[in-house]
Formats: sequence, C-alpha cells, structure tokens
Amino acid sequence: MIGELLYHLHRHVRLVLIAGGLMVVIGAALLGYEAVRHRNDQPSRPAPSSPV
Repeated sequence: MIGELLYHLHRHVRLVLIAGGLMVVIGAALLGYEAVRHRNDQPSRPAPSSPV
C-alpha cells in the first residue's frame, strides 16, 4: 500500500516538475524575445541630424 502511494506520488511530482520546467523555459523564451524586440525598436527612431 505504501509502495503504491509512493509510486503515484512520484509520478505526480515528476509531472509537476516537468510542467514547471516547461513554464520556466517558455517564460525565459518570452522574456528573451521581448528584450530583443525592445532593443531592436530603439534604433529605429531617426537620429537627429546636426547641421554642419
């Protein structure tokens, strides 16, 4: 009985860890994408040209 309980608990813990890991990876990918997009948006503004 205890063995079955530990087996089911281990399966659930493994699923939770896998789901948590996927969420961390997806979150990191989204943050990286937003950072790159934000960095690429800044130089798109025309630089003020000073008359020489």
